[in-house]
Amino acid sequence: MAAAGSIATAVPQTLGEGVARAKSKMGVEVCQMLEFVSAKLLVIEERLTKRVCKKCAEGVVMGRATPKPIEGARPGPGLLAKLLVDKYDEPTPLYRQAKE
Repeated sequence: MAAAGSIATAVPQTLGEGVARAKSKMGVEVCQMLEFVSAKLLVIEERLTKRVCKKCAEGVVMGRATPKPIEGARPGPGLLAKLLVDKYDEPTPLYRQAKE
């Protein structure tokens, strides 16, 4: 379930039409990305459906997640841009900005 101030999106599956019909749904993988949108932090969740074929030995097939700026990290491009602007464009050091 998505937290308050979060957006849940379903990622389109990249499976072939025949492959998707032959496989039964096994579960859902949830990927989270933190994004800064006009003075708010949002958690964007992508739900990737896992499918498994009971007849063949292909194993588990899952759709691809949206690429992230830093692989394996949660910050999205908007949050990273804000951090870089705050760090290099603002005259106040980051530790003082955190105290304000």
